[in-house]
Amino acid sequence: MPQRFTTVFFDLYGTLLDIRTDEDGPEGWQYLWEYFHSRCDIWPDATAVRRDFKRIQAPLQAEADRRYEVGEVEVRKVFAALFDQAGLPHDWHDVDDLAWSFRKATTTLLRPYPGAFDLLEALKSAGLRVVLVSNAQASYTDPELDLTGLRPHLDRIFISSDCGVKKPDPAFFRMALDAEGADPDRTVMVGNDRGADIIGGNRSGLTTVYLATGISPGSDGGFSPEADLSLAGADYDQVFDLATGGLNIGGDRNQS
Repeated sequence: MPQRFTTVFFDLYGTLLDIRTDEDGPEGWQYLWEYFHSRCDIWPDATAVRRDFKRIQAPLQAEADRRYEVGEVEVRKVFAALFDQAGLPHDWHDVDDLAWSFRKATTTLLRPYPGAFDLLEALKSAGLRVVLVSNAQASYTDPELDLTGLRPHLDRIFISSDCGVKKPDPAFFRMALDAEGADPDRTVMVGNDRGADIIGGNRSGLTTVYLATGISPGSDGGFSPEADLSLAGADYDQVFDLATGGLNIGGDRNQS
């Protein structure tokens, strides 16, 4: 009998990578202010930089939301607009460098979950495609994929900022399915966010696996009744078993 599943979609943060960031904290905005203050005198303090960042971002988000159910702004455009406002010459390399420096200033933890790489390689060895489908900013995520060593373990990468749309919008899932030539009935979505990953995946016709990890939304309550399989933590053994047909998800499928 042919294997039921051919493709596994993975969320990134809270699913394959453990991360702690605080973009609302003062560190990132203080870094931006110091960066620009050393080159010009347009903003009096970090609060003013943050205010203009949000002011620039708002209409971009509104435009993205007019195009999709859940639009995504490419944050590098906001950083580029700060350069423009400051009257500083720049190219996209400068913009991405600044965005990455901001990201580092707001991040206190970044590491793969134990066994994440082994899971991806085991799935690939079993003949499945492993595809990243992440709500993320490429200016942040591209360096993090390299820094953590995750990139070589993925067959394809979809980042919402590159696509202009994010989960749970079915349009994002369709982009990944179409690019992969994957059948929704033979695709599994693994993620740690009940709304974005599980409800979004279900709406797109995917089998879904929920991982209740340390950065899952608190409103999830550590469990997703909508998922075909709901697990406490990054239980990769059961993810592998389901994807390769070793776990029957009929009947009482969810586990606490």
